[in-house]
Amino acid sequence: MTIPPNLFESKGTQKKKAPWLFFLCLILLSSLLFIPLPHILKLRGIVISQKEELQAPFDGKVTQVFKDEGDKVGKGEVLAQLSNTQLELDLEKAVLQKAVTEHEIKKLEGLFDLAQKTVRQNILLYKRRTISTKEKEEAEEMLLEFDESLQAKKKESASLDYEINKISEEIKKGVVQSNFDGIIGTSLKAILSKELKRGDTITEVLIPETSLVEVMVPDSVIKTLKIGDSFRI
Repeated sequence: MTIPPNLFESKGTQKKKAPWLFFLCLILLSSLLFIPLPHILKLRGIVISQKEELQAPFDGKVTQVFKDEGDKVGKGEVLAQLSNTQLELDLEKAVLQKAVTEHEIKKLEGLFDLAQKTVRQNILLYKRRTISTKEKEEAEEMLLEFDESLQAKKKESASLDYEINKISEEIKKGVVQSNFDGIIGTSLKAILSKELKRGDTITEVLIPETSLVEVMVPDSVIKTLKIGDSFRI
C-alpha cells in the first residue's frame, strides 16, 4: 500500500489551523452578544381621526368654562358660556316692554267691556227714544276705538314675544356644547374672561380612535423611557 507523502503533513497543518478557526468563530459570536437588538413593544395609543373647531357664535365674553385641554367630553356636554352684554340688555328691555304692554292690554280690556255695556244700554235707551241717534253712535264709535286699540296692543305683545324668544335663542347659542364624543384639544381656561369676536376659535374637539400598534425600540431608548415620555423611532 502506497502512503501519500503529504498525508501526515496535511493532518498536522489542519490541527494547527483548527484552533485559529475556533477562536475566530468565538470572537464573532461574542461581538454579536454586545450588539443592542431592538425590542418589540406593543403600545395602545389614540389616533386622532378628525377634529371640530368650535367658534364664537357672536361677539362676547367667556364668563365660564367647564372643561379644559385633555378632558373627555360627551355629545351635547356644555364646555363654556359666552355672554353678550348687548343681547342681555336687549332681552331685559323687551321683557320690560312686554310687561308694560300686558298692563295696557288689561286696561283696554276693562274699557272695552265697559264700552260694550254702554253700547248695549244705549241701544235700549235709543229704542225707548231716551237718547238721540248721535249719542248712540258716539258710544258705538268709542267701542270701535277701544277694540282697535286692544287689537293693536295684542299684536304688539305677540311681536314682543317673538323678539324675546329670538333674543333668548341667540343667548342660548352662547352655551358652547360639544357636537360629539371626543377630547378637548386646546385650553379653555386660557380664554376665560376674554372678549371674543364672532367666528373666533373657542376650542377644538378631537375625535379619537384607540389603536394597538407594534414598534421596534432599541435598548438604549427602553432604558431611558419613563411614564409620559415620548420618543421618535
